[in-house]
Amino acid sequence: MPSLTPGQRKERLGGTALILVVLAFTLVYGHVGLSARAQTAAPRARLLLLTAGHACAVAVLACLARLTTADPGLVSALGDRGPEPSVCKVCAELRPRGSHHCRTCDACVAGFDHHCVVLGLCIARNNVRTFVGLLLAAALPLLAMCQVISWPLCRRFL
Repeated sequence: MPSLTPGQRKERLGGTALILVVLAFTLVYGHVGLSARAQTAAPRARLLLLTAGHACAVAVLACLARLTTADPGLVSALGDRGPEPSVCKVCAELRPRGSHHCRTCDACVAGFDHHCVVLGLCIARNNVRTFVGLLLAAALPLLAMCQVISWPLCRRFL
């Protein structure tokens, strides 16, 4: 992977820190919320929610580590350009079909989807599944936290 510019490094560190803070808040609030509602929830349900929250936290950390260290699919790292390569108008590099030049990273990326400004990296062919896994693993604890918050309110009106 090419070296990061100061702006890209700032994006990557800021986004990673934001994800870790939200993850820590979700886990801490999940523990506090579940222990505060210990009388209303069954012990097995609490244990299941805590275990699921920890599993999602591990998944978020694994996806985050893979995203920040793995190659998204830079054309310069590819050996085979495919049957009908085209030439990039910006960097004049031969690239396979479906590749685009990321203006932020200043590199051609195979299977380019978008540049994630939160993580400061391109989402492309080699890391799109990991990115979707990160989104799902981060969303599930937040949904569980919303359920923990809203359950006492729902019980009052039912």
